[in-house]
Amino acid sequence: MSRTRRAARKPDALALSDSVAMKVTRGHTDRCIKVDRDFYRAQKLAGRSPLALRLSPWAWRVAHELRHAPEAAFSPLALFRARPADCSIHGWEEMGPPPNGCAPDGRYNRARTSVLYLSDSEEGARLEVNAQQMCVQEYAIHAPPLRIADLASQKASNLLQAAFDLAEKARVRGLDGPASYAFPQFLARWICRAGFDGFVVPGVRGDKTGIRYRNVVLLRPAEAWREWSTGPTGFRRDSWNRRCCR
Repeated sequence: MSRTRRAARKPDALALSDSVAMKVTRGHTDRCIKVDRDFYRAQKLAGRSPLALRLSPWAWRVAHELRHAPEAAFSPLALFRARPADCSIHGWEEMGPPPNGCAPDGRYNRARTSVLYLSDSEEGARLEVNAQQMCVQEYAIHAPPLRIADLASQKASNLLQAAFDLAEKARVRGLDGPASYAFPQFLARWICRAGFDGFVVPGVRGDKTGIRYRNVVLLRPAEAWREWSTGPTGFRRDSWNRRCCR
C-alpha cells in the first residue's frame, strides 16, 4: 500500500483546508464564520475555564491578530445609550459611563473598569437594557480621530470572526458559550493594547425576526463622553409614574 493511500485513510476533522466553503451564520448576531480550524478550536474552548481560555495558544493568536483589525471609517455615527429610568436620572449628565471603581462586571469590561456601551439604534439600546421604563441619550461619535476597530465587519479575518462568535455567546441563555465573561474581557484588553479607542461588535440580543443592531464599546471614556454626548437635546425619558420621586 502506498504512503499516499495510507494517508488518505486518516481524515482529521480539525485539519480542514482554508478553502472549505461551508459557513455558519448566527441567528442572534448575523455573524458569518467560515468552518475551518479556528472555528472548531473556538467551539472546543467554549466550555473551558477562564484560566484555560487565557492560557490557550489560540487565544494569544487572536490577541496578535487584533493589531490588524479593520477600522471603522464612519463620521459621525449617531449612537444611543439606555438606562433603566429611576429617580437618580435627571438629565443627560447622568447618562454617561459609570465612574471607574463603580462599574459592574460586563461583557467587555472587568468590574470597577469603566467603558461606555452604545448601540447604533435606539431599539438596540433598549434591547440591551430590557426594562419597562428607560432613559435614552443620543451620542455623536467621530472616527477619525478616534480609532475604532470594526469587528462586526466581514473584512475581519476568520480567526477574529471565530473569536468574537465565542465572545458573543458568553453567558447568553440558550447558547453553548462560556459561562463567564473572561474571554470577551481578554479580547477587550488586547483591543486597547493594540491602540484602539473602541470597537464595533454585533448586538447579542438580535433575533431571527430581523432585529439587528451593532454595539460600539468605547474604552477609557473618562470625561470625553461629555464631548460625544448631544446633551439635553438628545435626552428623553419614557413616560412613567413619578410618584416614587416625591
